[in-house]
Amino acid sequence: MSTLTQFLAGKLKSQDFTSSGTFTVPAGITTVWVTMTGGGGSGYGAVNNNPGPGGGAGAYCIKRAVSVTPGASVTVTIGAGGAGVLTNSLAGNSGGATSFGSVSVSGGGGGGSGANGQNISVAGVGGANGGTGALNGVWIPATSCGGKPGIPHSQGTGGGAGGLFGDGGNGAFENNGGSASANTGAGGGATTEGSANNYSSGAGGSGRCIVEWIS
Repeated sequence: MSTLTQFLAGKLKSQDFTSSGTFTVPAGITTVWVTMTGGGGSGYGAVNNNPGPGGGAGAYCIKRAVSVTPGASVTVTIGAGGAGVLTNSLAGNSGGATSFGSVSVSGGGGGGSGANGQNISVAGVGGANGGTGALNGVWIPATSCGGKPGIPHSQGTGGGAGGLFGDGGNGAFENNGGSASANTGAGGGATTEGSANNYSSGAGGSGRCIVEWIS
């Protein structure tokens, strides 16, 4: 059955993966549309009032058409969010990739560890959006709001980048950074402090995959 015929004759159905699993292609379906995001990176952990960059958001794609075989099993892998780091650990951890079969999107960079995570907050301004994804083959930036900054001080701490499904975690000073919610692909907030008291930066949000088809 052609995609156009499926659209005219059928109803839109979907399966939402918030953890890794397997998608079984329904009978007669040769095309599905996949929306997914990688896991977000965790924030930077700094001491001595140094700047705290928030974690980057995971890359994503929106309603990407994927050819499938009726009855086949497709492996779905949900990228984990980057784990938070202690204030003496500095750079955050990157998020994991999310994939639907051979189609994948990367995780966001950890704060201070890559371009997607180097969004430093100054004067109380939160981290900028991070991560990129594909929409019909065209790479576009993430559009959700970044997390709020922590309590402003001489340097500021960065909020995590907003993900496809939610906001980044808040930055913090002399406290733990805010973690992004699960399955958002957002970045975790940074943390910084005057001395090494081992506060943790915020963890990134894990990824998500939504599969849609018409039957």
